[in-house]
Amino acid sequence: MQQNNLANYQAAMEQVRTASYIHPLSFYTAYAASVDSGGNGATKYDVFDYINGGMNIIAYNGHGNPHEMYMNYSVPNPNGIYSIFWSDTLSINRDRAPVLVSTGCRNGYIPSTWSLMRLFLKTDHGFTAMLGGSHPVYTDPANLYLKKFYEGLLNDDDYHIGHLNVSSHIKCLSYGGSTPKDNAFCFICAADPSLELWTAGQSTFQNVDYSFSQSSLTITVGNASNYAVNVASADGQLLGRFVSTNGICVIPRPDVDCYIAIDKHNYVPYVVHVDGASNYIQNTVMSGTEFYLGSPISVGYDVSSSLPTGNVTIEPDAHVTIFNSLGVTIKNGFECKKGAELIVR
Repeated sequence: MQQNNLANYQAAMEQVRTASYIHPLSFYTAYAASVDSGGNGATKYDVFDYINGGMNIIAYNGHGNPHEMYMNYSVPNPNGIYSIFWSDTLSINRDRAPVLVSTGCRNGYIPSTWSLMRLFLKTDHGFTAMLGGSHPVYTDPANLYLKKFYEGLLNDDDYHIGHLNVSSHIKCLSYGGSTPKDNAFCFICAADPSLELWTAGQSTFQNVDYSFSQSSLTITVGNASNYAVNVASADGQLLGRFVSTNGICVIPRPDVDCYIAIDKHNYVPYVVHVDGASNYIQNTVMSGTEFYLGSPISVGYDVSSSLPTGNVTIEPDAHVTIFNSLGVTIKNGFECKKGAELIVR
């Protein structure tokens, strides 16, 4: 139940594009309306040219059904130049898949055999995530949803797609009236809800240092402050979350097998493995940054009868540090490949 007004869709997108944001993005338009009507006569081929050119967040506002986004219903559609089907994603040719936010009617209706949402994510050339309507959509509250989506992303530091979707719905409800309620939670999230939407170029943590004491771990990052440190068990349970404001973060010394991830918006997470308890290293391949805190510690093929037997291999570019005060014993079945780093402290 969309309102048959192409200009309405375009006007809403212009309000999104021209709004003032704390963290502004560069917006590019593919409006199907003619130049005389304020658009740029775009077809689906222009959309996929943008995607292949590096656009990462694609917002569609217009007509739709479970298997199609229909860019311009008011003119003839020769050879389907205004219709976007799942098969059009085969023209995507890039390593990093984009994210799609669609307010088209039922573009998120999963039960359909040719569901855009399912097939957009299933194809090798599709999208990494999609927000789409699970039922017919009212246009005005859908327009409002898009505005709140971008306000949350660019003004409120709401970067995780699942939370951003829900919070955008909630903000629309506060406007009252019947149609926002009819659209309430219409747009479903086909993605890992924790997926973070980057709003700037990729950055990496530099000059990261780990210093262990008897009771604490001090993490120092040379090029970033206001970052988070997440500690998770080997089976994925969150054990703690800490925040640094000055480039240094002090956390309790881990006493279990866990992973520590340094995280900040628009940064590639920096993950290290810490074994804070075991006195044995056996049957493992090390390929990242790893710390072993057990003391004493034995390394080799069969140093412990309680673990599966197997070689210990440190791969090239791996960085392994053993903090030990009672001695390290290295037996048969150990290999440190060329380019790897092993430090015993």
